Amino acid sequence: MPGDLAESSGLAAYQGRFWTHNDSGHSAHLYEISAQGEVLRQVHPLKSVNIDWEDLAQDEQHLYIADCGNNLGDREWLQIYRVAWADLERTRHQGVVPSTQLDLRMADRQTEVRRHRHDQDCEALAVVGDELWLFSKNWSNQHTRLYRFNKTQMTQSRSAEAEYPVQGLITAADYDAESGLLALLGYQIYGLSVESFVWLLPLKLGQLPDWQQARRFKIDPPGQWEAVLWQEDALIITRERSLLGRAEIARLPIPFKQHLIKAD
Repeated sequence: MPGDLAESSGLAAYQGRFWTHNDSGHSAHLYEISAQGEVLRQVHPLKSVNIDWEDLAQDEQHLYIADCGNNLGDREWLQIYRVAWADLERTRHQGVVPSTQLDLRMADRQTEVRRHRHDQDCEALAVVGDELWLFSKNWSNQHTRLYRFNKTQMTQSRSAEAEYPVQGLITAADYDAESGLLALLGYQIYGLSVESFVWLLPLKLGQLPDWQQARRFKIDPPGQWEAVLWQEDALIITRERSLLGRAEIARLPIPFKQHLIKAD
């Protein structure tokens, strides 16, 4: 990845091109990139602010930007910026694009001002049917909580509907509607070392995930892999630059994908 995207944290794809962004400490810009990581253009969603952009999700009509990072544990409201793909195409030669802001709240959250020592962080967003699914990043108990929000309601406050023992820190999520598979990307810290992983589990629309069907796979090489995107029989992932390695975009083949799909 180029230097401008050393902290790529979200990933989406449209008409053969990838979209990504940096997280906190950077400008509120979307970057259109090639499969080799070359920046093709950058766009600012109008009236958006990058408090801590952490993930991208998408459906056929819209791209969703999750401003949900909460390292200190003190954020009460999270923002989702919704951008129409049609507007991104119309503004191809301009630097701004219209966006709509959704304000979301985790109703069962607790205020904890303890950097990286709480369970109120969040970095993962996925579109599942007509809903936006947010997954928490639990620093203390290494679990994740699932919050389900409406894709169009402007202001929402919801409590978690489930909690899963992911044994690590969840940094991204993506749902493949065709296969019905949900991917949860993350890493686990062991002293001075890190193990990266992805959970894959079958999911039926209208139902919560059955964690008994989840399978965990180790990712090598490890690192701070922060974004995940389904593409046919593979996952496209991006890694932030850190002591564990350079910023990269990579393809993670899932040749056994069909065997993970739960039969009706």
